[in-house]
Amino acid sequence: MLCYNAYIHRQFLSVFPIYSYFSLFKLIYSIYTDLFIFIYFVYTNLFYFTHLLYFISYFHQYSFFFLFIYSVTSLQKDSMHPKQMNRTNPKRKYSAVLIFLILFCLVVLACCLYKLFSKAEEYLISAKTYRQIRDEAVVTPAPPAPGENLKEAHQITQSDAAIIDWEPFGGMDVAAWLILDDISYPVLQGDDNNEYLHTLPDHTWNYGGSIFLDSLNSRSFIDENSIIYGHNMADGSMFGKFRSRYDSERYKDHTFSLYLPDGTRHIYTFFSVLTTEAGSPVYTYTFENSRSFLDWQKMLKNSSKYENTPQPDRHAKFVSLSTCIGITGTTHRLVIIGKETHVETIQKPASWYITKKGEKMAVFKKSWQIQAHGP
Repeated sequence: MLCYNAYIHRQFLSVFPIYSYFSLFKLIYSIYTDLFIFIYFVYTNLFYFTHLLYFISYFHQYSFFFLFIYSVTSLQKDSMHPKQMNRTNPKRKYSAVLIFLILFCLVVLACCLYKLFSKAEEYLISAKTYRQIRDEAVVTPAPPAPGENLKEAHQITQSDAAIIDWEPFGGMDVAAWLILDDISYPVLQGDDNNEYLHTLPDHTWNYGGSIFLDSLNSRSFIDENSIIYGHNMADGSMFGKFRSRYDSERYKDHTFSLYLPDGTRHIYTFFSVLTTEAGSPVYTYTFENSRSFLDWQKMLKNSSKYENTPQPDRHAKFVSLSTCIGITGTTHRLVIIGKETHVETIQKPASWYITKKGEKMAVFKKSWQIQAHGP
């Protein structure tokens, strides 16, 4: 559109130089608006705003048409006899049209600026919130360089592990803490999958929302497949780095960790990295029998973008990290499925996770499962 507008206006200036100032304004406005919309969509992905984009695109073309008519009429006006020109006097009418077009352009730009700065503010608030939570709650070792695998599962020791201060999360919906390279976030779970879709851990509304566990899964991660969702944020936060980073085969057998408030660390090795649609069989979390579970694992292996070492196992536990790919509202998904390959106890359970000395909160764990799976 940018090149098209530049070409049209260049040709227009050569034919109608008398209105070069207005044409130059129109050209500058077109270039500015197109670049602004491009930048806007790089940093934001508002699905409903695409309708306005289409309207602006058509407006550019129709405004050129109106400009053409206006110029032709004005040229005809200049060739009229003075008495005839005074009798028709079209100048006032077309000046009103010009003023309306300029005002409309300014209103559109004002709306774009408002949306842009509102979205940028939400990004900053989200980044500040999670940075503060991370700084206060997590003590991590130096992360591996991107593309560098962690140690093999049987060689992983506590020296590789982070230490999570679970005390601030008492009474909150935090089910775990996820660490995948430099991606480090608390994992929440609500009564349904909309509760934390656009809500921060403190229940403040924010477009970026939280990383959360599917409401149908158990918080103790005992299901065959536990599903964790995160937004594909344009600034690379949340799961925004998945597509640009983990599509590559150099991440074969890569690992990520889940830390639970019972003091354990669960290591997951990449089993499959694939693209799918929302609601596909990839999102199955429990199975009727071992046969269907193994068939599901084989389907994941066959659909993977690259081969990973872990093999199907009827006793395995999986965690799926899911994010969207494309503009907001799309049903396309990128999913990283990890197979549990190692579990270790690295610290004491959270105080709110214990009822009596040495006794885990079995009652709460049971209530979590009931809440997650429904009545």
